[in-house]
Amino acid sequence: MNKAYIASVISLSILLVGCGNQSSSKTNTSSSKAKSESIAKKNSIKRASSIALAKQKSSESKAKKDNDSKAQSMSIASSESASSKLAYSQSVSSANAAYSSSVSAKSAQSSSASQASSTSSSSSATQSNSSSISHDTNTLTGFLNTYGKSPVAYKIDHGMSEKEALETTPDTMKTSGEIQYGYMTYGIK
Repeated sequence: MNKAYIASVISLSILLVGCGNQSSSKTNTSSSKAKSESIAKKNSIKRASSIALAKQKSSESKAKKDNDSKAQSMSIASSESASSKLAYSQSVSSANAAYSSSVSAKSAQSSSASQASSTSSSSSATQSNSSSISHDTNTLTGFLNTYGKSPVAYKIDHGMSEKEALETTPDTMKTSGEIQYGYMTYGIK
């Protein structure tokens, strides 16, 4: 009996030790699984937050680039507008100067032609040339002779915008360049 008792105690203890090892290994395995899952979750959270942060930085830099490009294009547009206004006023001024010099040249020619004739007819011809120069401000020629510039240029010089001046001036009081410029720039017909 002793032998059988000892054999049963030994087999029972081996059995219990084996079960204990299995349960502790299961516990170790499950705790290591839990730890690895926890680490995996932390890593995935870190990855997700770093991806979200990278996307946010990317969208912020894209928005900044868009804002910078919009500001630059607005700056370019305003400088182009200012340069076109300057070019327009310079072209109007040069056209007015050319017209004034042509009028002066014609009157000088008329004056020299009248001096070639007799002295008495010379004074009467000069008086008739002076009276033939129109100063009627209701015509383009008269306006140019009186003010030295077209009505559109006069309005712009006195505070009206380019577009308003072109719109409010009738075509009969505009130079051909002003008519073309108004049509090409603002679509004024």
